[in-house]
Amino acid sequence: MLRFLFSNKVVVGLLAGIAALIMIVGCTSSLWFLRGMWGSALAETEFGYQRTAVSARFFAESGKAIDQKIGAILSGTQDYYQRVTYIADDSGEYMALIPRLRYQLTAKAHLSTSGWHVSRVGWILVASRARTDAGIAMREYSLWSAVIAQAKASVYDKLPLSPLFLFRTKQAGMSPIAIYASREAGGIAGVASIDAFEFIASDQSKKHSEVSGDDTMIVALPSTVLAAMNSDFSEAIERSIAQLLRFQKTVPTLLSSLPAGEDIYLTKNATDIAVGVRTQGEAFGRTSLDAINAEQGQRHPKKKAFALPDRSVGYEYVRGAADVGFAPGGTTNGCLPSERYDETIFLCGKQEAAVLASSENMGSALIDFMSNIGVGEWRGYVPGEYPLYFSGSDKEIHFWIDQK
Repeated sequence: MLRFLFSNKVVVGLLAGIAALIMIVGCTSSLWFLRGMWGSALAETEFGYQRTAVSARFFAESGKAIDQKIGAILSGTQDYYQRVTYIADDSGEYMALIPRLRYQLTAKAHLSTSGWHVSRVGWILVASRARTDAGIAMREYSLWSAVIAQAKASVYDKLPLSPLFLFRTKQAGMSPIAIYASREAGGIAGVASIDAFEFIASDQSKKHSEVSGDDTMIVALPSTVLAAMNSDFSEAIERSIAQLLRFQKTVPTLLSSLPAGEDIYLTKNATDIAVGVRTQGEAFGRTSLDAINAEQGQRHPKKKAFALPDRSVGYEYVRGAADVGFAPGGTTNGCLPSERYDETIFLCGKQEAAVLASSENMGSALIDFMSNIGVGEWRGYVPGEYPLYFSGSDKEIHFWIDQK
């Protein structure tokens, strides 16, 4: 009997020990724990990621700029590490990393030769280096700070135990942003906080906010997006719109010319596009008409004579006269086809909303979508190998990447 009880205690103790070890390994491998090793003081830039097949694909394709940044920080050895967190402030740069098993012995030496001051805490490497104009790095790592950070994230803030990646920045002249994503059954869920530096708990009710399900992207973006857009990004969107609307000679600025405070709505597939506004329909209609008149004039320039200093006559080509319009009563669903224009595009309207579209069906579909979206609300669907759904409001975006 005593032997039986003793053996049971041994088994229970062994199982408890294994469970505790798994919990310790899991918690100390979390990005929240690794980030917390360098204290709670905020930095101008912070990011972390797990090197999984999903994140590797994202950073190598959709996130090329991020991948290049990580490669520069790690001197091109990002594949050495399973998990990486990085922060930068006025005093220096700081990292906490978990190398892959086969690189446990070589990773520390490589970081040291790249100018990092490196220490080992079990299977974790902590590294720091001062910025060239800031003297010495001022932060000190602490396991206690890491424990507090992990507990705050998972218990108080109700964030996932081990996110796939996290990023936040609060640089001068830019709106703060904080974003993270974690793996869940069937896909990846995450939250982006715009104009805030704090991570927000995921709302499961918003995970499957599906607005489509085919190969057509459809999105509603608040006016805050336009204000925060990088100029290169907004110019790329304008070029895409112009291309699918079949502008050949000009690139109209349909979005950037909108009045401040106007939300934008966009739907597109491989061949067609529609872009619209909700409250400035009349102004958007005039802007669209001016744009296609400018395009038509560039397509059909006229020859203009002018006098040269020697009293001879020179010639130049200038924009031709154009009288493009939209045929009233051309359709029965509120979409008017263009007239006296080389292409057929459509101006669709409903109440104060207006949409410019390359096809009647696309324009009508966007008008219907707009009527079901609240002012200032985020919602969208982006097709692909892993379809993306997102929704939100008040500068808070919840997204879901479907991997089923």
